[in-house]
Amino acid sequence: MSMVPEISLEGALERLLTDSRIADVELEGSDGVRLPGCRGLLAARSPVLERMLWGHFAESTDSLVKIGYPGEILKKVVRYCYTNQIDLFEEGEIKNVQKDYIRELLTLADAANYLGLSQLRKRTIEKAKALLHQDPGSSFCYLEEAKCVGCDEVLQEALRTIDMHMETLVRDSGDSIRQLSASSLLDLLQSEDSMCKERLLFQLLELWVATPEDKENIDRHKIACEQLSKHIQLDLIPASILERYVFPSGLVEERGVFEAYKEQAKLAEMNMDLLQSRSARRWKGSKSVIFQHDPEGDTVDFLQSTRLTSGCHRWIIEVESCSENMFLGVEGDTHDFWMGYNGVRWRDKSHQGTVNFGFGRKSIVTMTLDLAQADGGSLNVSVDGSDPETLFSQMLSADNTSFVPAACIKKPGSVRFVGIMRLR
Repeated sequence: MSMVPEISLEGALERLLTDSRIADVELEGSDGVRLPGCRGLLAARSPVLERMLWGHFAESTDSLVKIGYPGEILKKVVRYCYTNQIDLFEEGEIKNVQKDYIRELLTLADAANYLGLSQLRKRTIEKAKALLHQDPGSSFCYLEEAKCVGCDEVLQEALRTIDMHMETLVRDSGDSIRQLSASSLLDLLQSEDSMCKERLLFQLLELWVATPEDKENIDRHKIACEQLSKHIQLDLIPASILERYVFPSGLVEERGVFEAYKEQAKLAEMNMDLLQSRSARRWKGSKSVIFQHDPEGDTVDFLQSTRLTSGCHRWIIEVESCSENMFLGVEGDTHDFWMGYNGVRWRDKSHQGTVNFGFGRKSIVTMTLDLAQADGGSLNVSVDGSDPETLFSQMLSADNTSFVPAACIKKPGSVRFVGIMRLR
């Protein structure tokens, strides 16, 4: 008597995906696509499906259960429940990811979240982020699709990627900019943490207005632009660009350009350099931990500029709101902090003695870093026009050859970086 070949576990699970004869429930997607399912196995993997298939819902006795996701998404969910595998791109570099795939990927993450499949959601979002980093040119599409699906993690990653690659995207991605909704563009323009130059945000808005192919959409974009343009911080755009490009565009109000000229004139009068990005202007902190270096946190924000290695430099900071654990100073090469506040000096985590230095809400703090003297570098501070006080001296060493203005904010607070100048 011949032996019937034994079906492997993998083969049996694959059979469950397609053979309706051995299924005890049928799942129907939002597009009407149906697929067979094993009630017990699905319930064992997903707490939501367990409540649906074995709880007090009507689905617990129905042979057909409707779930509000497309059939292709349900197939991937069911395959994951049976095999712990996800049907995604193979590992490796992927270029020019199609919009439909991005939508499918983020919809799968949303379905996993809805069904309580945390590992499926985590792996899917990790894949989306990896593909986004490999192909920054697709970041506008990721932003739009993440907004539609409601996937905040990928949306924030797309915003960061766009900000990082804005110059290239504005130059090369006119077609992708066309895909943006006014709501997604608003997310970009409202970000106070943007590190790209403000002129690039204006160029993005200008391209978005002009990109639609039909007149009806151009008119609609122009109407939306009246509100969107109010989020462009014109005083961060050099006066020559304001005069040559921004004002003639007709996208911003004349009064806004005039106010920008006024702010820039004040900086020029103080011999202060123009800061051209928002992240260089304002530092904020909320419930962060001092001296923690976590790229995902908001513990310390640094001025986005060339590090200071020689000469004498002065910068002005306005304290917008203050907390008891807010420190101002500089950061060295090895994340070595030189800061002070409320009569105390700190270098990294070490107490360095007392000083008179203290400030409060609306204080104007002037800091001077002198790397030109024979004393090895000093940091001086003045508050609201008071006589300068030396916070640190002998700062230059083998480990610290360059510095950058910095703020540590442990509790909610905000400081505004007014400007920086080189004295000699």
